[in-house]
Amino acid sequence: GVALSRAKILVLGLAYKKNVGDVRESPALTILRLLKLAGAEARYHDPHADVIPQTREFGDFAGDQSLALSAEAIAGFDATLIVTDHDAIDWDLVGANARLIVDTRNVMAGRDVAGTLVKA
Repeated sequence: GVALSRAKILVLGLAYKKNVGDVRESPALTILRLLKLAGAEARYHDPHADVIPQTREFGDFAGDQSLALSAEAIAGFDATLIVTDHDAIDWDLVGANARLIVDTRNVMAGRDVAGTLVKA
């Protein structure tokens, strides 16, 4: 395993609710902050939130951009954390390329997963 302080983590879904782009009240922003405080390199992908807007609580993230999903991009992360289960995310691409998936939405149930799957 890789220590969290040296890990590269991909957070899938920034919005607080499936298939919307509203990031207010989203737990993903808090998760990104906690990962970065622990020393991890954390990025996000959300098809409904291309850029993190300016917010009072998370102003340091304003302007951060959604990472384009590709097999190579996904494989470059130590872990992929599923926070929001948007229909527009290619979950089969994620399953085929992620080394470790932490699935908080049970979206990977019944799908092929090449790496390790942890239900959380």
